[in-house]
Order: sequence, then C-alpha cells, then structure tokens
Amino acid sequence: MTFMATAIIGSAIVGGVMSSRAQSSAARTASRAQQQAADQSIAEQRRQFDAVQQLMAPYVQSGTTALSRYNALTGLSGEEAQQSMIQQISSGAEYGALVRAGEEGILQSASATGGLRGGNTQSALARFRPEILSSLIRDEYSRLGGMVSMGQNAAAGVGNAGMQLGQNISNQYGQIGQAQAGAALARGQATANMWGNIAGSVGLAAGMGGFGRPPAAPPAGFDQMLTNVQTPVGLGTISTGPSILPSDIRLKADIEPMGERNGLAWYSYRYVWDEPGTKREGVMAQEVIETHPDAVITHPLGFLMVDYSRLGLENAAV
Repeated sequence: MTFMATAIIGSAIVGGVMSSRAQSSAARTASRAQQQAADQSIAEQRRQFDAVQQLMAPYVQSGTTALSRYNALTGLSGEEAQQSMIQQISSGAEYGALVRAGEEGILQSASATGGLRGGNTQSALARFRPEILSSLIRDEYSRLGGMVSMGQNAAAGVGNAGMQLGQNISNQYGQIGQAQAGAALARGQATANMWGNIAGSVGLAAGMGGFGRPPAAPPAGFDQMLTNVQTPVGLGTISTGPSILPSDIRLKADIEPMGERNGLAWYSYRYVWDEPGTKREGVMAQEVIETHPDAVITHPLGFLMVDYSRLGLENAAV
C-alpha cells in the first residue's frame, strides 16, 4: 500500500506541475499577445500623429511668422520693430504703385480744371500718401491676423492630436500592465492549485494507509458509494444496486491475477481497510473502462465503481 500511496503522490506532483506549467505558459502567452497588440496600436497611433504633424507644419510655421510680424506692426515688439514694419510697407512695390497712380490722377484732374497749382490740389497731394500708407497698414493687420488665426488653428489641431495620442498610449500601457498583472496572478493561482492538489493527494494517500498503517475503516463517505452513485463515466446513466461495487485499483491491495471472466481479467484482492488475509474477487475498473466504459461509474468521491450486471458477472464478484 505504501507503493500505491507513493504512486498517487507522484502522479499528483507530476500532473500538478504539468498543469501549473501549462496554465502559466498560457497566461504568459496571453500577456505577450496583448502586449504585442498594444505595442502595434501605439506604433500606428504615433505614425498617424507624425503624419498629422507633418501635414500641419507649414500652416503652423506660417502662423508663427505672421504672429511675429503682427506683434511688430502693432508695437508689441517695441517701437523700433514697428517703425521697421511701417518702413517696409512704405517702401514696398504696392505702396509705390498706389502712390504713383493716385498722384497722377490728382494732377491730371487739376490740370484739366486749371487748378494745378491751387491750394486744393496741394492739399490733396499732401493727404494722399499718408492715407495710402494707413490703408495698407490696415490691410496688413487683416492679412497677418488671418494668418495668425490659421496657424493657431493648425497648432491647436496638432496639440489636440498629441493629447489624444498621449491618452491613448496611457490607456494602452494601462492595459499592458493589467495583462501582466493578470498573467502573474494566473501563474500564482496555478502554483497554488498545484500545491493544493498535491496536499490533497497526500491526505488521500494517508487516509488509504499509504504511510505504513492501513485505515481501520473505509474513507469518510465511502459507505454512501453504494447508494449515491450519480456521475457515469461511460455511456448513459447506470442505476444503483447490489451489482455495483467499488473496483478502483487505488482502493485495493494484495492484488493477484486469477485468469479471466467473460473475456475480462479477473483478480483476487482485498480493500485497503480489510484485515490482512481477506480475499475478494473481481475486476479492476481502470481496465474495464477501456473496453466497457458504460459499466464504469465515477463516484462523487472520485473513485471508480463497476456495474457487474453490465458485464454479465452480477453474481461473480465476491
């Protein structure tokens, strides 16, 4: 029986370790897959942001230049800068063209009326240039203001795109963190389950007398095995009755082959709680389940039972 207990514990350890490794591997795979998807999403969002930034760059640059000139023209950059801007306008081609055309018009009109040297003509000429300059300054204000507004909108668009990118990346990294945390928890749970199963198997083996002393009675709840059968392993539901007996090899000791019955291997044995020398006869459920799964039942306690009536041996087991 000590060998059986060792086998049970060894099976539990191997199975538990394999199950734990499988769960841990699955958790790591899922975490890596989610991290890879998040990294790809972040890379694509950054690519899109770079494209938007490149597209808006000329407008942002134009707006920045216009803002500098607007501040100079309004005097916000100092009197010297303002005078420089006005000088640029007054020496520009547009100002020169307007002045020439306007003064020629005034002179032609005065010549036609004979008032070329009159006071009104001189007064008109004196006012004309300042009026032209003032008009061009106002036009420049308007043009620069429009360009500043355009650049501001472009910069705001890039800024909003950057903020959205930052929020999205933050969310993606949060999901990566959750995936990694979930994987760590899953690995921890798998390890805990492994040791729990091993501990349970050790307890079961001890209860079966696996550590040097056979139990004085069947395991707790075993007395219900003949009356509370519910979960079939094979095909269909098997009714309870006197022909249904515990046949799990884990419950048996002193097993010896005795030939065959109805084509099935037949053994002598005793249950682990029987007194030494007790002789019983029957089949081993682990063998029967391979050829007659409909005759094997799993008891809620986890042990296998056999319905001998389905083997045509209802009166053979003793």
